[in-house]
Amino acid sequence: MTKNCETRARVSVVIPCYNAEEWVGRTIASVQAQGDVVAEVIVVDDGSNDGSLDVLQPFVADNSITLITGPNKGGSHARNRGLEAVSSPYVMFLDADDEIEGDILKGSVIAAREQKANVVFSKMEIRYTDNAPSAFKGPLGRPGQTEQEIFANWFDGDWVNPSAVVWDVNFLRSIGGWDEAVTVGDDGELVLRALLNDAIAARNNKGFGVYYRGNPGSVSLSGGVTELKLALHVDQIHEFCIAARKKGWANDLDRNYAAIYYLARKAFMSGHIVLGRRALGILRDEGHHRHHGTRSHVAVARLIGLERRVRWFG
Repeated sequence: MTKNCETRARVSVVIPCYNAEEWVGRTIASVQAQGDVVAEVIVVDDGSNDGSLDVLQPFVADNSITLITGPNKGGSHARNRGLEAVSSPYVMFLDADDEIEGDILKGSVIAAREQKANVVFSKMEIRYTDNAPSAFKGPLGRPGQTEQEIFANWFDGDWVNPSAVVWDVNFLRSIGGWDEAVTVGDDGELVLRALLNDAIAARNNKGFGVYYRGNPGSVSLSGGVTELKLALHVDQIHEFCIAARKKGWANDLDRNYAAIYYLARKAFMSGHIVLGRRALGILRDEGHHRHHGTRSHVAVARLIGLERRVRWFG
């Protein structure tokens, strides 16, 4: 390696790929376009049965990517396989239908070095495949925002997806990487677990991640509202509430509880009555009795309860 390469930012990009023949080439190209950075690209094919491997072969032939293949075991499993192969000190996990633009990798590595951060958040652009106007989010909150505030604000929708997050590899490995048992909101679970494990967070204002919504092959596509997915969300957020309280972060728990409340409301609206009641039971056990939503919703829910409010008025 030349002296110039040694001084440039070194970062790996792990791309989990499942049936992404339409997009994965574009995703890899967006990484290759990053300037003044040594980027190791690791693509982990998660048992694709379309033409993804054919698209990847030219990149393998010119040694521009490392390709790992295996049976379909889910996005988090693929990401962990990629994490095992990483040789750089920093890593981004980029879904095979997303992109990165600008100097996001270089800026993130500089921020991580200067602030001795374990995780760096950048801006994210949400692009919709039905040509709806795109929207920008992040980088999470204001300068100087504490890790506790980032944790609490995540439940208010102040989040970014993996295309806007760079990790310190050693730290990520120390907390066990991605939890393969989590099939809903696995990227959020990782960020929140990292913050609870004393991760130092930094902001990067250079470049941005691009998160596409609507692609059927996305490893992060949530699909329809099922009782199992809602139950996993409720249990996951409840566990975070307990952990945050033990850590002394109780002041911001109202927003965490609100997330469980909205899941209870979604459960009732989806006909999953037992789950909705269980979610409300968790809130009662935690001593949280507030209703959340518009003034009219709160007023009616106070009078007749959330379940009747949804059943009678939707």
